[in-house]
Amino acid sequence: MSIIHELVKDIPIPKMLKVKQTFADERLSDVEETLHQELDQEHIRNTIKPGMEIAIAVGSRGVDKIVEVTAQTVKFLQDLGAKPFIVPSMGSHGGATAEGQQAVLAHLGVTEETVNAEIRSSMEVIKIGELDNGYQYILINLLLKQMVLSLSIASNHIQLFVAQSKVAL
Repeated sequence: MSIIHELVKDIPIPKMLKVKQTFADERLSDVEETLHQELDQEHIRNTIKPGMEIAIAVGSRGVDKIVEVTAQTVKFLQDLGAKPFIVPSMGSHGGATAEGQQAVLAHLGVTEETVNAEIRSSMEVIKIGELDNGYQYILINLLLKQMVLSLSIASNHIQLFVAQSKVAL
């Protein structure tokens, strides 16, 4: 039995189909204005309170204008009185180490100086749950009880995800 078969022998694999995806060739005409519109919504302004520490998840997947978008997000939150900080959000990139992930962000131009926010990088996790098959849900320790803001930026839109971690340990 191959190593792959051995690894997945107890995992039910769903039937799969070959799918071809065609992406629209659309562009945002003004990234900064689109981001402002996504951020400057009443429910976001009402959720963010002065002094709140808010983690901004920044990934490594080729986001255009990542420095500008991150800096604009930081400034928006600071203008509301929050204390945003950056959290690398990239799985195994950077060798799956805190230092390596911070180096990946720096390579992309995202530094504490360019975005005006602290970068907190950690690989320390805590188990917050478990599936029936034994696989664990984990969360990075530094995100416990933090507001987490994640931006998904595609060629023609910006999606904002806001979540509040309310893990009872």
